[in-house]
Amino acid sequence: MCYPDRVNYLSPAFVALVAVSAAVYWAVPPRARSWVLLGVSLGFCFSQAPLFSALYLAFGLGAFALGRYLSSERPRTWRRGLLIAGLAVVIGDLIVWKAALPAGAGDVARETSPGLADLVVPVGLSYLSFRLIHYLVERYRGGLDDRGLVDFLGWLFFFPVLLAGPLLRIGEWRVERPRLIEINRALLRVGVGVVKKAVIADSLGVWLQPALADPAGHSQGMVLLAIYGVALQLYLDFSGYSDVAIGLGRLFGVTVPENFDSPLTKPNIAEFWRSWHITLYTWIRDYVFFPLFGFRSSPWKMYLGAGLSIFIFQIWHAFSANFILLGLFHGGGVIGWHLLQRAKRRWRWLRRLIDRRALRPAWIALTVSWYAVGNVLFMTTPRDFVAVLSRLIS
Repeated sequence: MCYPDRVNYLSPAFVALVAVSAAVYWAVPPRARSWVLLGVSLGFCFSQAPLFSALYLAFGLGAFALGRYLSSERPRTWRRGLLIAGLAVVIGDLIVWKAALPAGAGDVARETSPGLADLVVPVGLSYLSFRLIHYLVERYRGGLDDRGLVDFLGWLFFFPVLLAGPLLRIGEWRVERPRLIEINRALLRVGVGVVKKAVIADSLGVWLQPALADPAGHSQGMVLLAIYGVALQLYLDFSGYSDVAIGLGRLFGVTVPENFDSPLTKPNIAEFWRSWHITLYTWIRDYVFFPLFGFRSSPWKMYLGAGLSIFIFQIWHAFSANFILLGLFHGGGVIGWHLLQRAKRRWRWLRRLIDRRALRPAWIALTVSWYAVGNVLFMTTPRDFVAVLSRLIS
């Protein structure tokens, strides 16, 4: 899952780590700050999953070395072969981990064998893999300036964004000393994120998730409330993590990109996904949609590409039946929206009917409902999903 609970942002240990690390970071000379940031990030990563972190440290060193060759003046075919080989290693490793570690297995491992959990539980697997893919492709394209090894590894393992994003690209990686007012804003952003996640979202989960786990034992009204309430819980949970990461980044002078743009106010499912986990959406657009489907494809190829992109958006959490169904559900919804736009361009009366300003609240409600129904699959299993829907219509 992409929303891990292994790190408690309110724990004394984590608060002390951030406070001491930030103080040391700004106390040392500027030339030493990259080393401090790298040491803190690697220490955090190895404390969560030593064996996995060692593997991706080796991957990072290999990608850095390979990137030097990819950006050289050597023949294009030779560089393309190296790029394909590097991507095959990173993507193959990602697939192996995802296939070998079903959704929820990490939580079980931490509960049953906390001392051995690092043997089977990766940390930041998807985000590390996506960053390496981005780095290799952009080095091949020649779109990146040379970075030192310490700077590169500091970006790759930057601990505030390691577990749940946002997906920070290396071209956005720069450290600037924050002013006092920016530090205050950073702490406020962290506080907002903690309240959203630890206070509101967790409380909603405790109150409403039992109705999804046992719909037959609850009233239809309670099940319906749980569907929408748990959808709000997921949004607050994930956006809360992003707020914390953005705030912590500012404490170290790093500008972490925004990851949400009020998705629950969007009037269609396509705009919803463009404003939800923005950094991952743009990554899939740049490294899946454009390379496979191009900039000026036929309409049907564009629809297929849009649906496939949203499908990948869902199944990156885990290769399991519920996420495959979730990908088909939301991918089909995006394709349906594009087909509706095609029909509107063909029939003006339909456009005049649908695009009325008075109907915008209804379209927003429909979009939120579509997301909320899909979220039941995200939170449960296909069997529980059917049970929830059966309870609503029984």
